[in-house]
Amino acid sequence: MKLQTCDKHWSDMVIGINERGLNDFCPHTQEDMIARLKMQSKGDTTIDSFNPAIFANTVILSNTVKKHGQELIKLDEMTSMQKILKKLFKKEPKERVICPVCYFYQDNLIPVACNEAKKETMRLVKLADGAPQ
Repeated sequence: MKLQTCDKHWSDMVIGINERGLNDFCPHTQEDMIARLKMQSKGDTTIDSFNPAIFANTVILSNTVKKHGQELIKLDEMTSMQKILKKLFKKEPKERVICPVCYFYQDNLIPVACNEAKKETMRLVKLADGAPQ
């Protein structure tokens, strides 16, 4: 089982990011996205490596796990059992993908995540400007 924001809710989240004035802080090319990921993998946590959309998506996934962790474990166990049964019958199991916003009816997650992304963006901007935290 895999948690993944569906296209509709990803689009809603991007709109929320743009409505909060964070579009200029998002990567606009694949090359920029890759460069930021490389910087983050090396421990860079500055505004130059930050991606508000990815941060907001991480907030959505994190909040879902915090709120519905036990249910997710049960879903994953069911998926594991289905894989075992399918192996016995020689059929390839299909990975189950769940959008946390759709599955748990958590429409409030998107604005919360976008607000958190704005807070983090502003914190990183202040740091880049040399302001104390």
